[in-house]
Amino acid sequence: MNISEFLAIYSTQSYINFDQFITWRGLFKDPEDFRRNYDQVIDDEERLKIKSLSIFDRVDRIFLDCINHKSQILHPYHPDYPDTFLNLKRPPLFLNIKGRLSSSYNAFSVVGSREPSLRVVDWMQTYLPNVIKNGYGIVSGAARGVDQEAHKICLRAGQSTIAFLPSGLRSVYPRDFIKYEDHILSMGGALISEYEPRREVMPHHFSERNRMIAMLGSLVLVCEAKIRSGSFMTARLAIENCKTLCVLPSFPTDTKNAGGLNLLFEGAFPIRDDKDLLTLLAVSNLNSTNVTYSKLL
Repeated sequence: MNISEFLAIYSTQSYINFDQFITWRGLFKDPEDFRRNYDQVIDDEERLKIKSLSIFDRVDRIFLDCINHKSQILHPYHPDYPDTFLNLKRPPLFLNIKGRLSSSYNAFSVVGSREPSLRVVDWMQTYLPNVIKNGYGIVSGAARGVDQEAHKICLRAGQSTIAFLPSGLRSVYPRDFIKYEDHILSMGGALISEYEPRREVMPHHFSERNRMIAMLGSLVLVCEAKIRSGSFMTARLAIENCKTLCVLPSFPTDTKNAGGLNLLFEGAFPIRDDKDLLTLLAVSNLNSTNVTYSKLL
């Protein structure tokens, strides 16, 4: 594949953005080959708009930064790029990943409150280990509360976990999550970001991260969610993309799980224990379909 073919995929855009440069650069081992191909398809006016000379240098610095940090960049045509992301209206143009992301990774996504109820944490610690020991990993977003608890439970159960960050891999957010990095990598898991390595977290990054959490797992488990919370947003994204959605029930007047109760009323699966979750995981895996790169065209 060359740059002109990749450009055709995103021909509806009125400008060439930095993410595309990183993706294109990943398609060419030789930086000069990258520049030659780029020159063939971009006119002088466009080149002036994006100040091409400085942006080439910036992209090369990012690739060197990734090499030094022992991370890699995946683009939509990379064999390790998750097919499921191609179902999104706006797939990530590149992923910066430290660790392993196998196409055969069997996992479910867990989301919930940053300040979970004790009953929620107790439920997670009681029932999730048995699900994990049946061969399932956990995908989550590294946030304090339910996310970090899910990652920890998965590691303690001897399984790999995937953490999507709302920041670059060299600017880990939240800062305290850095203490889990070595353990995650040693267990065969990964930290993933769609931002350049030193990008600091921004408010809009959370919703962008959430769409990947919703898509990578075979189903999404909402442990506790207020209305208009990030977890509620992730659940909505799962519904929009036809992912199986399940929710821990709570008492009707429980405001900390008002979003979860709304989701149950709208048809999400209630989860009582590990048996319910394993049943839904088995069904979700049977119903999963592979996506080809033609989805991009």
